[in-house]
Amino acid sequence: MPLTKIQSLGITDGTIVNADINASAAIDGTKISGSFGKVLQVLQVTKTATQTFTGSGNNSPETFNDITDLSLAITPSSASSKILILALVNAHSTEGSYVSAFRGSTNLAVPTSSNGRTPSLSGNFLNSAVDVNKTVSIMYLDSPATTSSTTYKLAISIWSAGSTYVNRSTDDSNNGSVGRGVSNLILMEIGA
Repeated sequence: MPLTKIQSLGITDGTIVNADINASAAIDGTKISGSFGKVLQVLQVTKTATQTFTGSGNNSPETFNDITDLSLAITPSSASSKILILALVNAHSTEGSYVSAFRGSTNLAVPTSSNGRTPSLSGNFLNSAVDVNKTVSIMYLDSPATTSSTTYKLAISIWSAGSTYVNRSTDDSNNGSVGRGVSNLILMEIGA
C-alpha cells in the first residue's frame, strides 16, 4: 500500500524552529559554511606550437623532458584544498613515449612495482601510421597541502633513439589528410 499521509501528531508549521535544534545540525543555508566541494579557481594554458623530442638511444624511458608552454603555477587558498589536473596532449611517436604530470620535480604517477618501467599518467603515443597523431588525457586529483605557489607541468618520455612530435605527426606534410593538434593543461582548485 503506498504511503499517502504522514501524521503530524499535532505539530504545526513553525512549532520547531532552528533555535530548538542542536547548533551543529545543518538545517538550512545559515548552518552550512566552508568551501568543501567548491571550485575555487581555474587556470588553463594551451600549447599550439609543435615540439620534437629525440631519445638518447639508452634504455631509460623513465627520463622525462618538460613540454614547453604546458606548465602553470597555482596558489591554493587553503592547505586542505585539492588540485584537479586535467590535460590533453596531442602527439605522435616512433618509439614508446608517455606523458606524466609533475608537481615541481615530483612525478605524480606512482604505479605499483614499476621496476624500471615508465611511471606515467598517460597511454603510449607510439603509432605505426606516420600521419596519425594520438591524443591522450590525464585526470588526477592532487593534495599539495600548501598555500604557497605550486607549479604543475607536463613532461614527456621517449625510449631509445626514437622521436616524439607534440601537436603533429611524423609525416607533417602540407596535406589535408595530415593533422595538426593543440594540447592543454587545466588546474582547478577544489575546496576540501
